Amino acid sequence: MGGNTFGDRAAVQGQGIQNFYYPPPPPRRRRTGLVVAGVLSVVLAAAGALLVLKLTGGSGLAGARGEGAATTSSPGGGQSVVPRSHGSPSPDGLPAAPDGLSSPRTSPPADSPPPDDPSGGAAERERWSGTLRIGGADGPQLDQEPPVKVQFMRDLWLVEADPPVLHGSDMGGPYGSNLALWDRPEAPTRKECAERVSTQGVDEVVVGRGSVVCVRTLYGRTAVLTVESVGGDARTGITVRARVWSATDNPLYGVPGGGFS
Repeated sequence: MGGNTFGDRAAVQGQGIQNFYYPPPPPRRRRTGLVVAGVLSVVLAAAGALLVLKLTGGSGLAGARGEGAATTSSPGGGQSVVPRSHGSPSPDGLPAAPDGLSSPRTSPPADSPPPDDPSGGAAERERWSGTLRIGGADGPQLDQEPPVKVQFMRDLWLVEADPPVLHGSDMGGPYGSNLALWDRPEAPTRKECAERVSTQGVDEVVVGRGSVVCVRTLYGRTAVLTVESVGGDARTGITVRARVWSATDNPLYGVPGGGFS
């Protein structure tokens, strides 16, 4: 061979045949390692899926498949995936919330105050309302609930029957001027009636059917009387529809509400 080795590229002449010798290929260890790594990945993925199913009882995977998307068939024979919403539709137009969570809601508006209550406060709260007959020597004490007819400490009484004349409080002086006629077509509020008595209060008013009278009681409450019928004599007197508010302004005895709560 003349010193040539099989590890080098060498040509050997023999019997007219020229032979070439190459080194053997390296072992395939790297490819085998990749295969083993792939098998391990598949095994770990399967074990993880089984663990998830065991922990969720199978509902997680089923929910993901059932709620995640819907499959529809196309005319060409293929399938298309349509995403599904994860929240229920909101009937009031608010954004839908995910299942299990409630959508935000706004609080309903509070009840509106009555028409005669611009501020909506307790001052406009009605204490009593109903029908009263005013006649003879007795007159109503409007601070009581319901009002009672008395001969003394009256808020008003009928002094003449034809035409009917109402007289104010028994106390006289500034507290006697506790009546005022209301001449507007709309019914007065408590505040309007109180202001009318404070600025135009008198001790006597002539009334007829349909007359509206604002009254300040002995204990500073405000009332409004609407004459419904006129009897024509002192015994029959007149019939009024009365409304008394709870709030007190400038009570006679200096104590809001006086002796009648």
